[in-house]
Amino acid sequence: MAKNKTNKSNRVERRVKKDKKEFLAIFREHLATVTISCKMMKMNRSTFYDWLKNDKAFEKKVEEIRKEQNLIVEDILKKTIIMKEYFPAVRFFLESNHPNYKPKKEVELTNPEGRVFKMEITTKENDKNKMGTDTKTK
Repeated sequence: MAKNKTNKSNRVERRVKKDKKEFLAIFREHLATVTISCKMMKMNRSTFYDWLKNDKAFEKKVEEIRKEQNLIVEDILKKTIIMKEYFPAVRFFLESNHPNYKPKKEVELTNPEGRVFKMEITTKENDKNKMGTDTKTK
């Protein structure tokens, strides 16, 4: 009986591994769109998020595909700028996906001695606040 459970477990693991591989191929082909990829696999999105949460190797591959797709779309958008000059779509994509184009906010703080500190704050989580110059006001 224990041998049957082991065989069944091995079959399930092989099937899941095959499904993940197939999913990643579809995911790459369809510009890293989770919904479309899940529909094509006839699986729930929750399955994708379970795999993402519980399989670090799968998570790494998904992130690599997303980065790859961002570069491809960025190139297409650059060509679109040159050919059609459709800036609103380009701006939206870059602000949403590319770390160099995330919206920034400039803040000025004045301490009691009259020094003005200028900071640039970005919306990207991993960016540290960038401290600019400080000047003495009279």
